[in-house]
This record gives sequence, C-alpha cells and structure tokens, in this order.
Amino acid sequence: SDCPKNWKQVNKYDCIPDNNYKGPCRNIKNFKYFTLSMKKDFEEKCKTKFECNNICEKNYEQECPLNWKVEKGYCLAPDTFDLCKRKKLSIENMTRKEK
Repeated sequence: SDCPKNWKQVNKYDCIPDNNYKGPCRNIKNFKYFTLSMKKDFEEKCKTKFECNNICEKNYEQECPLNWKVEKGYCLAPDTFDLCKRKKLSIENMTRKEK
C-alpha cells in the first residue's frame, strides 16, 4: 500500500484514515503523484508517517525495476516515479551488481 501509517487503501490510489489514526487530516487523499517532498510535508501536517516498503524480495535477474517498462535498451519509469526527474535508465551492458 502507498498509504501512510493508520490509513487504509480504498482503491488503487486513494486512502482514508482508519480508526487508529489520531491526526488532524480526515479526508480521502490520492497519493498517486506525491513526490518524496510532498510526502514529507503531508507527514508533518497530518502527524503520520509513510511506511518503508522493504519487505519486497529483490530479484536482480529482471531487466528493470518492478513496474518499469523495457523499451529499446532502456527501463522507463512509471508516471508515479520521481527521483530527480529521472524517468529513463539505460540497461545495455548492465551487470547484476549494477542493478
């Protein structure tokens, strides 16, 4: 889930606070296009935290990260990805270690 702690997902992108949430934000929220900066602002304003998703099993045999598309020797990021505006990654000759 892309929802912050004590929020629950109601559809693909929207979240609402659950009964354990004690912060000031009460409305349904769409986090689809939230950048890291926007998430940090939301955490401070709404007194919650976004959980780290470290539970995924890593698979370095795949050409691209999860949810990225392979096209003409590149991995193309999904629309929701925002890391210094980088949306394309060359995978030509990339070793397992470099992934």
